[in-house]
Amino acid sequence: NVKQYSGITDADAAKLAATKLVDSTHHGAMWYRIGAVRRFTGGKQIEPILEDHLKQVYDVIKKNGEIGYDTLNHMLPTFSQNEETKYAVLEFHAPTIAVKENIGKFPVTIWRHGNLNTKATVRVDSINGTAKEGEDFVKVKEVVEFKENEEEKEIFIELIDDNKWEPDEEFFLRMSVVHHKDLPVKLGSISIMEVTIIDNDEPGIISFGKRGLLVKESTGFVEVPIVRTHGSDSEVSVKWKTIDESAISGRDYIGGEGEIIFKDKEVAKILRIEIINDLCPEKDECFEIKLFETTGGAKIGNINRIAITISSDDDFDSVVDRLMLLTNINIHALELHRQTWAEQIKTAMTVNGGDLNKLKLR
Repeated sequence: NVKQYSGITDADAAKLAATKLVDSTHHGAMWYRIGAVRRFTGGKQIEPILEDHLKQVYDVIKKNGEIGYDTLNHMLPTFSQNEETKYAVLEFHAPTIAVKENIGKFPVTIWRHGNLNTKATVRVDSINGTAKEGEDFVKVKEVVEFKENEEEKEIFIELIDDNKWEPDEEFFLRMSVVHHKDLPVKLGSISIMEVTIIDNDEPGIISFGKRGLLVKESTGFVEVPIVRTHGSDSEVSVKWKTIDESAISGRDYIGGEGEIIFKDKEVAKILRIEIINDLCPEKDECFEIKLFETTGGAKIGNINRIAITISSDDDFDSVVDRLMLLTNINIHALELHRQTWAEQIKTAMTVNGGDLNKLKLR
């Protein structure tokens, strides 16, 4: 009797039962390989995960030779051939099932075998696990009736999509017999099913929009773009902090650390850092900003650091002037391709392209 152990709730008992059912099922080599890979990569486990206190209870149960049970404190039945033909045996089609949170409603199959020449009735109830009734799924309290010769019935379970990232959660379905003197019905070995809700929300990846920015010292501030890609579900946040290089916080800029919050569906934010203009000619100076520690399931992207270069006004202007000059030269070079073939031939055959004012004689 599972409930003889102190502190065991219905949810704990259901999880212990599901573990026992999985352990007692024959598995091939591929099942163990998949389990090993998922444990190594942190993926969804293919068997129930027991907390430490439940592991101790489970070890005691195995040691004492208890081979099956349900949350009603009854040992799970085994049937002789005569009993198999006498009773209608009802059970779930599998001990565990995993579904995505946004599935809405999904079917669960109840399988009937043994005596098919009679009606049969069974009750299905939900039990909270880490997933909670009313928050993650709609409460199940259903009576299922089989007619003569019916072997399968489906019930539909409804999940609640809360549009909020959260780790995978589970709850349980428990089957119990609706007793009737004229209906010889018993439960099979899979009278408890673990339902795992796989979170479908994509909180996204947060990173800087660029690896570096050049800012004029007299501008007074720099606006740093932070972007959220590959998903924008739910509210997430990321922390940031400045790192001194040749530019020093408090002397060349106002640094520090803080937190950027993306609300549901927001994909871009601007971090504004104040630049101190000391009015003194100096070389270019640089500092960095780093992203770290997200919440809400978001991840940090590859561009998690950005270099901010502070240029003095004269240096900045000279850089801009050089860029404009190079741009104009390139644009002028393209003018040749705007001429017709006849104009290009005429220009090539004319001294200095026809510009005699700039002609130099040697």
